[in-house]
Amino acid sequence: MVFVPLVWIIWAVGHFVIWAVQWLATRGRHMTSKTDGVLKPWPIGLRIALIGTGVPAVIGIFQVLMTGLQRKWYPYPDARLWAVMLAVWLVHGASFVGMLLR
Repeated sequence: MVFVPLVWIIWAVGHFVIWAVQWLATRGRHMTSKTDGVLKPWPIGLRIALIGTGVPAVIGIFQVLMTGLQRKWYPYPDARLWAVMLAVWLVHGASFVGMLLR
């Protein structure tokens, strides 16, 4: 019973992320079809790049979520290291969004 609130929060954030990724991908495909008029499947390189940037972005979201829930720097106790890693996750997140919208 102790973990139920944690599970609810992670469930809500996870489903919001899934919805946001789906919305961005749909919007990107819609913008692409307006210029070409044809919906093309994504090349394998783009799919690999999406996974390579999406996973670190999710790790960054988890880092912020756990820091807020625990009220201490997670997983890095040093605030400077935590901030540097958050900046890395943000760059990956921005790349992920940019590739989805392409």
